[in-house]
Amino acid sequence: MKIMQKSTTSMRYMLKILFFLLFLASPNKIFSETERYQSILFKPQKNEEYAQAWNVYFINDRINVQLSYVIGNLGPGELNNGYVIFVHENDQQITFIKELSSKQLTVKKNAFHYIFNQNSSLRHEGRLFSAKAVKKDTVYSIRLKEFNSFPLLENNLKLSDHEFINETIPLITDRAELTIQNQKTSNIQTMHGWGGIEHLAFNKLPDRYANLFIISRTPPESKMLILMGFQGNQKFKNKLNLKYFYLENYAVVKSGHLTEMKISEKDKSNSHEESESLPKNRIPGRITFLSGNDPACSIQISNEKEKGVLNVFSSITPVLRWIFHLFFTEPSVNSYISAISLKCKNEIFSGKAQVNYILLEKYFR
Repeated sequence: MKIMQKSTTSMRYMLKILFFLLFLASPNKIFSETERYQSILFKPQKNEEYAQAWNVYFINDRINVQLSYVIGNLGPGELNNGYVIFVHENDQQITFIKELSSKQLTVKKNAFHYIFNQNSSLRHEGRLFSAKAVKKDTVYSIRLKEFNSFPLLENNLKLSDHEFINETIPLITDRAELTIQNQKTSNIQTMHGWGGIEHLAFNKLPDRYANLFIISRTPPESKMLILMGFQGNQKFKNKLNLKYFYLENYAVVKSGHLTEMKISEKDKSNSHEESESLPKNRIPGRITFLSGNDPACSIQISNEKEKGVLNVFSSITPVLRWIFHLFFTEPSVNSYISAISLKCKNEIFSGKAQVNYILLEKYFR
């Protein structure tokens, strides 16, 4: 099945920002299974810069596994689709990337059912989301059981009448299962932990307007704090477009836009220097975000332990490299286990989070 037609129009590099709008869609609504996966279905467009990506992850005290998939209409050439496997266990990591053409994809219309290269897949079946990806003789599978009570979290930015980027988190659950199967020996490892799904759709390459993306999530407990968004580049007036969601018992009780970022770093004399932008090649120890619509609220992240670094993907297209890096890491795009807190006059939340920082300029400038 051919996924989409290639546009004959050349890719445009001039970002035209007419206005922007960030919003949260029905944060306290109870979503049915159908509504939840409808929000992240593949919806092809003919726009040459259109793409969608899905990240399915599993985390426990021992291992972190992320399976990321992309279907794109990005050109040039055919290999604009594919998947990546990232495994971090005991300070060791495995990375595998598979590029695919549209002929190697199968998509069921109006269904969350995608098959990549016949043996890897992304599906919704009954009350389960499942992801499978194959690296030579090893099969990685993640199964996530749904919570109907988990809200659909969205951070959607409209760049112009026809340009957008949509970030969605439809599910975070503590009922996640990981299996790793060796097809040669038939050995199967099964583990339990927590996990979730993150979805991205855009029709304008993000490096046109952003130099940093941040994705942060805490484990699924009675209180949770989620962040997602980006810092604009000079074309976007360096604006911070980051949204936070504070949940209690899987209901959003507070959310807002974070519009200011302060960096605190210790230099050799142990004094602190503050700035409003991240260093280009490394992540500072502590970052504070301030809420523009509620000045009394702030979120502080203290990065404690780096979790995984990917090497430069010299064998794949820059577009695929960028999409996969939204969920993974590079020398200037790092994933951390971090302490995170939310304060609004008094401290509302404190805990541990997995935070991904993605510095785009290194790859596209």
